[in-house]
Amino acid sequence: MTLSNLKNLFLVALLGATLVGCSSSPTNDDDSAANATKEASAVDSSNLADMSAEDILDQIQGKSIYFEFDRSAVQNSGTSLVKMNARYMALEESATVTLNGYADERGTPEYNLALSEKRANAVKDALVAEGVSSSRITTIGHGEAEGTGEASWSENRRVGFAY
Repeated sequence: MTLSNLKNLFLVALLGATLVGCSSSPTNDDDSAANATKEASAVDSSNLADMSAEDILDQIQGKSIYFEFDRSAVQNSGTSLVKMNARYMALEESATVTLNGYADERGTPEYNLALSEKRANAVKDALVAEGVSSSRITTIGHGEAEGTGEASWSENRRVGFAY
């Protein structure tokens, strides 16, 4: 084997090792898929412009935005619910909303309280970005919700809307 071939072989091996090292860490696909399914089936914003405030309220009532473990960013799967709530508030100019943030039981009570507040504020920021006045939005971080096990934890990582 020539020196040139050896260099090429080494280069290919180095590139392969780099690609393997850069791969993303695994996520809990079951949890992410479950949350996306809950949110996707929760609302249908396809004909939002044609809906009355009452129709929108019927669709959004009792729905929540769900979060990944230890995260406070609103996922793409939650944007439809944000848009529907913003549209409802645009149609009902006197409406105010309270955003109730929750976390699962893992972590200290102080950490979970702060995380639940961050989640509520992230949804508030998303509503403001959709044109809702921040003066019409109240946020409350409740901290950890009760429940043990992944099924309960994924349900507890949420922000709910109360009109």
